[in-house]
Amino acid sequence: MKTIAIILGLIILYVPLKFIGTIIMNITGLPGAIIAYKTTNEKQTKHIIGVIICLIFHLYTYFSIMIYVMNWTRHLTDSNSISRYFIWFFCLVLLTGTIEGIYRNAKNEFLENKSEGFDKTNYLNPQIKSLDILRVFVFIGFWIALFLPEYTNPLWSWVNNIGFLI
Repeated sequence: MKTIAIILGLIILYVPLKFIGTIIMNITGLPGAIIAYKTTNEKQTKHIIGVIICLIFHLYTYFSIMIYVMNWTRHLTDSNSISRYFIWFFCLVLLTGTIEGIYRNAKNEFLENKSEGFDKTNYLNPQIKSLDILRVFVFIGFWIALFLPEYTNPLWSWVNNIGFLI
């Protein structure tokens, strides 16, 4: 019964995590977007710098969220039961699905919003490129944080010290 409750909690967590994650990723990627404002070529230096800055901030922020969710799941899961494999599968689906949803939201938002002053078809958004790259890092980072959680300590030790509501 506890396994089903944890899995339902992870499924329910998807919607608020996607909503809050979209807002947080927009805010953290803003410096890179400002640097690369109105770039029209992927090879422009300011576009490359903007993507790198966005990626660094997005990585740190989303990995903080990911590590917190994984710590919460680890806290609730019994390490000796066979059901932990199902729970970790749903945790992986939650975290990769959330970043995929944030990426799709950002892409659709960019295409829907019409801005005056420049041709939107040629404009490149560094945040979208950063989120595209981040999807790969999240998948790899999940497995590293799952099997080697001690590697999260240097940069995310503060996340490990945050308490849980349940």
